[in-house]
Amino acid sequence: MGSEMTRVNGWEKILSQQIEASKDKAFQWGIFDCATWACDLVLAITGTDLATEFRGKYSNEAEATQLIKDFAGSDIEALAIKVASDKSLKEVPVKFASRGDIVVIKQGDGKALGIVGSDARYVFVTTEKGLTRFPQKYWIRAFATR
Repeated sequence: MGSEMTRVNGWEKILSQQIEASKDKAFQWGIFDCATWACDLVLAITGTDLATEFRGKYSNEAEATQLIKDFAGSDIEALAIKVASDKSLKEVPVKFASRGDIVVIKQGDGKALGIVGSDARYVFVTTEKGLTRFPQKYWIRAFATR
């Protein structure tokens, strides 16, 4: 069982800076994809690395899919649930997700992870088109990082 997660002093500014710095980055499996980026932001604002079990262990979609299946049994939503449980993150109703929280979204035929930005009506997600904002209607689950 993990310990209670707390945010570092100045986390709001760190979150905004990290999102801004990511706006022009190119999608890259294992480096700048939805899971690693969301975990990188949580690491920056809390000091807790949620990606310890999968960081550096995949570099393409097939490897990512297999790693998620091996670790969590099915998809990115299952991965988020397992990591949240392992790290003692509380699930919150999506309508109560706030800045810095992790959100699972429905994206096309699949799902993705993102982080709620300064405007809590949107979650930022890395996609193959770059950093993209998704409104609440796409949100499936949310996990508090506070």
